[in-house]
Parts: sequence; structure tokens; C-alpha cells
Amino acid sequence: MRRLKPSLPRGGALRLSDYPGDAVHVVRDKCERRGLYSKDRLIVRYGAEIGLLDLLNRIAADCPRVVNPLGNDLCGAHYPELLV
Repeated sequence: MRRLKPSLPRGGALRLSDYPGDAVHVVRDKCERRGLYSKDRLIVRYGAEIGLLDLLNRIAADCPRVVNPLGNDLCGAHYPELLV
């Protein structure tokens, strides 16, 4: 699979509107969960200008490994198609 490296918008933060393609793929390495989300549905729910990091945090918020006393990301949620 070819990995995409989108150019960063002004300010350096990628937004949902910058995500390439019509589907947003999220993988959570450590809890072994995966998801494929409709980009259009995510835009309706969260808005096109939500940052991809903020979106990732919202998608993974139900994972018991995301929040821990040390503040470490134990879920490992990421966008596998993006190299950022």
C-alpha cells in the first residue's frame, strides 16, 4: 500500500478537510481495534475544520487505555495512511 504524505496547511495542523480520500482509516495498535469512517459523516458530526489529532482523540475516547494516570497514550490510535 502506498502511504500518503499530505502537505501541511498553514499553521501546521492537519484538518479533517485535508485528509485524502472519502474514508478515514483509524487503527488502534495496542487495543487491536480498527475503524473505517465515512469522511462526509465525520464532517457532518465534527466539522471539516476539526484537527486530525482532536478527531483521533474523540474517536478513541471510548478506549480504556487512552486515559491513564501518567497521561501516556496506551491505545496507540493513529491514521495508518498518513505519514506526519
